[in-house]
Amino acid sequence: MIAVAESEGRYTGPVFASKRGILDSSSDYDAVFRKYLLRVQESTDFIDKDVNVDVYFSTNRTPRKSAHTRAKRAGIGKELQEDMSRWNKVEAAKGKRPRFHMRDHYAEACLLMPVTWLYSYAL
Repeated sequence: MIAVAESEGRYTGPVFASKRGILDSSSDYDAVFRKYLLRVQESTDFIDKDVNVDVYFSTNRTPRKSAHTRAKRAGIGKELQEDMSRWNKVEAAKGKRPRFHMRDHYAEACLLMPVTWLYSYAL
């Protein structure tokens, strides 16, 4: 992703952005996302053939729901899932200071990487 951004002349800002560096919304990627899911459905048994990809999948919900489902199946508790959703509190603050519990406010993102990996690679 960094190489793509740099090839567009962008060296700072969000990764998922237009060539001008303006943040894209997840809906900007929805058609491409579904196209790849259709390929997965056609070539594997991962998505049942009778599932309508256009109805049941979307960039607005599928990645988040999949992550929560995998975390639950792996036995990762609600507290850890909330730790991993820190970005949600930041975005909800809309440029203002996000409201974290004191212990969360002082948690360093880099030091939380082992927690991130647990959540990200939950099977």
